[in-house]
Amino acid sequence: MNIQEDYVSFETAKLLKEKGFDWECVYFYDYYEENDKYVVCSTGGSCNREYYPSEYSMPTLQMAMKWLRVIHLILYVIYHSIENGELRFSWRIYKLEQDKKHYVEKLPRIGEYYKDSDESFTTYKEAEESLIKYCLENLI
Repeated sequence: MNIQEDYVSFETAKLLKEKGFDWECVYFYDYYEENDKYVVCSTGGSCNREYYPSEYSMPTLQMAMKWLRVIHLILYVIYHSIENGELRFSWRIYKLEQDKKHYVEKLPRIGEYYKDSDESFTTYKEAEESLIKYCLENLI
């Protein structure tokens, strides 16, 4: 069985660049404004530098979530529930206090409760994308 990585959407990649994400990624989005279209390209670096205005690094969802945790001390839990007989996914956010930064990799659930998602999602991937977008739009 070949396991596929899940990558952030183009919209989330744009938000990540705006918020300072600069980690190296294997792929990036190259946006063509005149056509309002983008293509996925392979690189091996970070495209989120100012001299690449039409390129957006394309991290995996897990890489983006790690960046939130390590750089911005935002911790999270994605959990499941059954709603009307259907499996659904939601998230919860915690903010880590600055003086507990050394716990980030060891104890990923230490922190002050911040917010639960306002909706639930049909897939884990949708919950991850929603969590990342919420953090970028509201916490950073």
